Amino acid sequence: MNRKSTFAFAWTLVASLLITAIAHATGLEATKNATWDRERAAHLLRRAGFGGSPREVDALVAVGRDKAVDSLVDFEKTPLNDPPYPRGETWRPPVGVEFRRLDGDARKDVGGYLRDLQTGHMQAVREWWLHRMVVTNRPLEEKMTLFWHGLFTSGFREVKSWQLLLDQNEFLRRNAVADFRTLVLGIAKDGAMLRYLDNDKNVKGEPNENFARELLELFTLGVGNYTEADVKEVARALTGWRVGPEGVILRPRLHDYGSKSILGKKGSLDVNDVVDVVLAQPAASRHLATKLWTFFAYEDPEPAIVDALATELRRTKFDVRAAMRTILRSDAFYSAHALHATIKSPVELIVGTLRALEISAADVRRLSIACRQMGQELFQPPNVKGWDGGRSWITTSTLFTRQNFGRAILAGERRVAGRGAMAMTMMRGGRRPLPSSLDGDDGKAMRAALEKLPMPPDSSKPQPTYDPLVVVNTLDLKSPRDIVRHFTTRLLGASLPKDREDTLVAALSPSEKPFDSHARDAAPRLRDVIHLILSLPEYQLN
Repeated sequence: MNRKSTFAFAWTLVASLLITAIAHATGLEATKNATWDRERAAHLLRRAGFGGSPREVDALVAVGRDKAVDSLVDFEKTPLNDPPYPRGETWRPPVGVEFRRLDGDARKDVGGYLRDLQTGHMQAVREWWLHRMVVTNRPLEEKMTLFWHGLFTSGFREVKSWQLLLDQNEFLRRNAVADFRTLVLGIAKDGAMLRYLDNDKNVKGEPNENFARELLELFTLGVGNYTEADVKEVARALTGWRVGPEGVILRPRLHDYGSKSILGKKGSLDVNDVVDVVLAQPAASRHLATKLWTFFAYEDPEPAIVDALATELRRTKFDVRAAMRTILRSDAFYSAHALHATIKSPVELIVGTLRALEISAADVRRLSIACRQMGQELFQPPNVKGWDGGRSWITTSTLFTRQNFGRAILAGERRVAGRGAMAMTMMRGGRRPLPSSLDGDDGKAMRAALEKLPMPPDSSKPQPTYDPLVVVNTLDLKSPRDIVRHFTTRLLGASLPKDREDTLVAALSPSEKPFDSHARDAAPRLRDVIHLILSLPEYQLN
């Protein structure tokens, strides 16, 4: 079967799984004695996090649905098990007087050095976040951070500052389940967002409408719920914010203090007023309700679902924690319409595979590159709308990349190069040589300043080969069918139909060469079968 026909066959199976006739939910009811089993517990762990091991699934089954949800939503009660990104003391590139004193060649060399250093740190931050998602014991915290990153998008290519993007990431994490007002107000004053959507160029008399438009269209209300006049007036209200060495501040002389009229509210409105006026619109709660349900449950939620969740958001003053508790406890979240009903994003696929198989995230560099090749480069969404998600994750090239990732992570193949590789190679494991053009007193002063800048941490290590026989021996799995059933249930969160299971059993233990767990080829043969499971259309679904 050639590449195109393989893709067509696989996508047909995925699509058929997504559109299977199922009963739709009518609201957010949470039946007290609703069915609670391993399939639903695994579903909760995948959607409210990135999946987990059989032991983690069993722990959720044991405590019941409501306590399982509480353990995920109230994540602050769980101590953190992963350190923050090591920023170093301060990171202020010397581009002031010392830089201007250099001759042209030296300035060019220093500029290249600083760009490489920025790229190296940004790649290291990507790797740090992926590693954190794999090892975290507070999965909803990271899943919510990923959700907000996809809604309040900002990209390194435009922002050109790893520090500002890390600041934004940490803000989203700190407020992962805060009230929505805190998030919207914070993102309106966020340094990365100011640069990404040009609000740092928004001044009295020459308003820039980029951020104002996306604030209304993408972040809070949606198309059709505001006018062009509203966009212009919101832009005026958001004038004067700047990013500088001291952080994000309002420059009074650049702010328009005149009267504005926004969505029916008049006065000398500022950023706080804008957020309050916007969130008072009925469309705001419906917009957020739709975004949350689509990301965590399934696409195209029924009007009854959106209405019920929007009502809950308004009642709690946009309390995201309360909304998530309601979503994750609802019968609709565990309905046939929700189980295995969305396509895994690259991050969900990568992180979920490692968590399910309990594989260490050693070569996080490879994980980051694979993520980008599958279409989801962290800190660089394709545009301000973020990632389209859904069926856009599956293309001819990304499907094969998904399959290749599965084989590579099991085999523990050598590390590979990719975007930022040159900067990372020169800076990790030692300091990159400083530009040779830095001579004389001015050059020496610049050299001393550059030597104080922290290097990106080298957190990526060779990926070990996965040994599935550890699981087989620990659980005392006797027959090939027991082994296949364990790994299909572990990875898919549900059992396969018998004919599909029979095919995998035959692949592991063909009649001409039965599987022997003590044979020298046992581990490679079992890895091949696990790779087949990872390549199944069912495994592409969340």
